[in-house]
Amino acid sequence: MVLARPGRGAASNRCALAVSMCVILLMLAAAVTVPESALARSASLSSYDQVVLSDRPVAYWRLSHPSRGKETDQTGNDHVGTFRGVTSTVRLPNQDGASVFNGSSGYFQVPSAKQFHISTKGKFTVEAWIMPQTLQFAKQEQTGYVYFMGKGTKSGAGGDREWAGRMYSKTNTENRPNRISGYAWNLDGGYGAGAYFQQSVKVNQWIHYAITYDTAEGSYGKVRIYRNGVLAGTDHLAYRPGTGDEVIVKPKPGSAPVRVGTRDGKSYFKGAIGKFAIYDRELSETELRSHYAAMTGSSPQGPDFNSDGVGDIFSAATGTLNIWNGRGANNFTSRIEVGANWAAYSKPIGGDFNGDGIGDLMAVKDGVLHIWNGKGSNNFTSAIALGAGWTQYAATLMSLGDINGDGHTDIAAVANDHLQIWNGKGANNFSNHIEAGANWEAYSKPIGGDFNGDGIGDLMAVKDGVLHIWNGKGSNNFTGAIALGPGWTQYAATLMSLGDINGDGHTDIAAIANDHLQIWNGKGANNFTSRIELGPGWTQYF
Repeated sequence: MVLARPGRGAASNRCALAVSMCVILLMLAAAVTVPESALARSASLSSYDQVVLSDRPVAYWRLSHPSRGKETDQTGNDHVGTFRGVTSTVRLPNQDGASVFNGSSGYFQVPSAKQFHISTKGKFTVEAWIMPQTLQFAKQEQTGYVYFMGKGTKSGAGGDREWAGRMYSKTNTENRPNRISGYAWNLDGGYGAGAYFQQSVKVNQWIHYAITYDTAEGSYGKVRIYRNGVLAGTDHLAYRPGTGDEVIVKPKPGSAPVRVGTRDGKSYFKGAIGKFAIYDRELSETELRSHYAAMTGSSPQGPDFNSDGVGDIFSAATGTLNIWNGRGANNFTSRIEVGANWAAYSKPIGGDFNGDGIGDLMAVKDGVLHIWNGKGSNNFTSAIALGAGWTQYAATLMSLGDINGDGHTDIAAVANDHLQIWNGKGANNFSNHIEAGANWEAYSKPIGGDFNGDGIGDLMAVKDGVLHIWNGKGSNNFTGAIALGPGWTQYAATLMSLGDINGDGHTDIAAIANDHLQIWNGKGANNFTSRIELGPGWTQYF
């Protein structure tokens, strides 16, 4: 209650009362108003951001607006990071922004917090999208590598080393050209423990990177590294375990800040980094695959109709669509009848044609191309007619994965002795056909898959009993034919690409022979295991 001053009168009292009411109303409004920063964060989230946040990170920075100088993480935990020497951006595959680091001094820094220690819960994941703008870093350290993120500023007594992501230059003294790895250390530094992949890396090509830690798994703990949603390497949380040089890593909390673009200022990453997330748990491969799919509009694997991350087998040769869902370790469910009336269609192919991360089907009937979009759990939409003029392509139609680097599933066929390509654009749309390369009619119907593990779609076919591979180079280009070996005549007609069916992160292939399913597990770099024969009763379906 406001009292009038002596001698001011009723008018003065009314004025004071009005001011008091305004103050009360402002206080009430403040009590119920959502902070502007929170409203801005929620309004600007992309679908990728929403997928990541649904998996409960403890911190998530998009790194999309470095010119603002600071960024608060999107989880609501309000971890504020500061950009230093970083002002420009480039576009991620989904057209969100990502920060460009200059390779000499630029970085992003966040003060240490309990959630940023591996040791807090014993399970931990770090995830980001990285795009190197050089393959030979100018400001590198030791044998020729840089840290593109990490936590740890010093070694020795009083050290604070914890974890980091590392990339080697193409030329280095350890003969590890462009190896990408993730490590953890004891606080005093020294030898760390980690996992890596050493696959083809190209300038200005985005890589989805994730490293996970589980300190309680097995005798030493485990480290796993993923590229583009696919498990690419696993190792113990120990250096040379079981040897005289053994160093067991027992992560403990240190006081160093988290940095992106560098770890401690001794080396700097030149390139772009975006969508940096930290989790106090170990993300699964299925979760990471969904992140990759949300960003690129495509899955890194082959046909997967129940969305469990394992490749499936399918056939409509009997007039009924049959699916055998992969269960991992080269095992499959019993045959599942999904739908009838397929006899009038060409042999269907599988791929993610609308970009939702779920396997779809495609086939031709009466010259018209149709798509059935997957809905998960082996369910599909009704047939969607895309257009006429496909009769000459029906018999050799194939799904390629992404061969031009835009993140969408591409398709191809052989006609007039040439490879015909239609680049996917998402949402069941494709470019006009592109004619690429001649002399294909001497080969069996090609199949598509990522056989060398570089994230770009490849081709495989048989000629005169010899299996050949053409590795994709991006931009719809391929290497020359690479002959893998003879003895493939009996498998040529039913050769199929399955995606990953044994859980090692590599594309596997199969065929039907002697009424049995024949499997060759991919090992990357165009290599495969010896043939594995599984169960009879397959001929009638293929």
